[in-house]
Amino acid sequence: MADDVALNTNLLYWATTTPNIGVEAGLSDHFSLGVAIGYNAFNFPNSKSNPNLNPKLHHWLLMPEGKYWFSDTFHKSYLGFHILGGQYNVGGLKFPHVLSTTRYQGWGIGAGVSYGYMWHLGRRWQMEFSAGVGYIYLNYSKYKCGNCGKRLGSRSRNYVGPTKLALSVYYILPSGHSHTPVKELDTVLPPDQFVVSDSAIHSEIPLRDSVTPNYEDAVRVIEVAPDTLRFTVHYAVDRSEIRADLAGNRREFARIDSLLSSYSKNNSSSTSSDSLTILSVKVEGYASPEHNFHHNKRLSADRATAVKDWLEQRYALPVSIESVGVGEDLSSFKKSMHSRFGDGYAEILSPDNFSCYHDKLHDNLQRLSEDPDVMEMNLKKRASTADYKIITKEIYPDLRRTEIVIVVKPK
Repeated sequence: MADDVALNTNLLYWATTTPNIGVEAGLSDHFSLGVAIGYNAFNFPNSKSNPNLNPKLHHWLLMPEGKYWFSDTFHKSYLGFHILGGQYNVGGLKFPHVLSTTRYQGWGIGAGVSYGYMWHLGRRWQMEFSAGVGYIYLNYSKYKCGNCGKRLGSRSRNYVGPTKLALSVYYILPSGHSHTPVKELDTVLPPDQFVVSDSAIHSEIPLRDSVTPNYEDAVRVIEVAPDTLRFTVHYAVDRSEIRADLAGNRREFARIDSLLSSYSKNNSSSTSSDSLTILSVKVEGYASPEHNFHHNKRLSADRATAVKDWLEQRYALPVSIESVGVGEDLSSFKKSMHSRFGDGYAEILSPDNFSCYHDKLHDNLQRLSEDPDVMEMNLKKRASTADYKIITKEIYPDLRRTEIVIVVKPK
């Protein structure tokens, strides 16, 4: 995501005894820019057969890289372009064989392209695998191995081949403004969005439509239980960061602000509302079933926590905020599937797959916990390409959300 900054280290590079670290920043939703550096100054033990061999892998390497992410920054696959440069003094090593009797000392510079894929491990932890090929210009002197090996000559070489191989661990740094999704909320909508009565509350909420870009032009009037207000925040796939530009989030933030603006921390003299008393605030996180059940349970909790943190940072509410990660919203998924496809996927979406967590508590819990994952796997196998595209584009986005439930009482 844009504005994210991550630290990373390449585990495969460490396997060569080379300490390394990198930093990478998201420039937009699809572009990131980073740089990595490695430095090795270690001497390896001499072999008993040749105590003067002096094996070493001395070098430093600097590699800046720009990446285009096909889904979202720091998520899934990307195409990268890197440049690299460094100096080296290597030799006396058993592998590769060319270094067993010869030492090379010089410098190199080059560039290449890479492909990588990133997995989500936790709220801030990621893992990435990437490989790249390209060109390197090498300039070096060649010596016989040993502490004072004889110089055998100097030359340059044009190398074409692998230039990058990485299995890296990423840590996304906390950001002081990462949970402040909208600026100047008061100017987005007028502050008279809510009418609270003893009978019902009516409010306009934008419909989520991932196919039609003009989703904010389509609104519906929903009737909510007396004195209960609901707000919906949507998310990118497998992400917990709050984004104002996604779905109807900007409008929802404006609705929240028009209700809670009198409790704003920016106005220390205003800690209550003239018209409403807030009785409770609850944040419920949900996820779509793309990943395994336990991963989605954690993801939904992260989403709820992100919204709770944002509310607490912005507003001085008179009640504590409860947050809960519900997990995969399988009930809504089943209803949306039936509405869109009828009974075509009834067998895959059977009650055994969806209600097992609540209706069969005395059965084998391990087997039950795997059922939603089996359902998702079967759905991928049996759904046509066109149907599965509809599911991912039209149904799943509505499930990636947080519901904010605020219970109020008119004064």
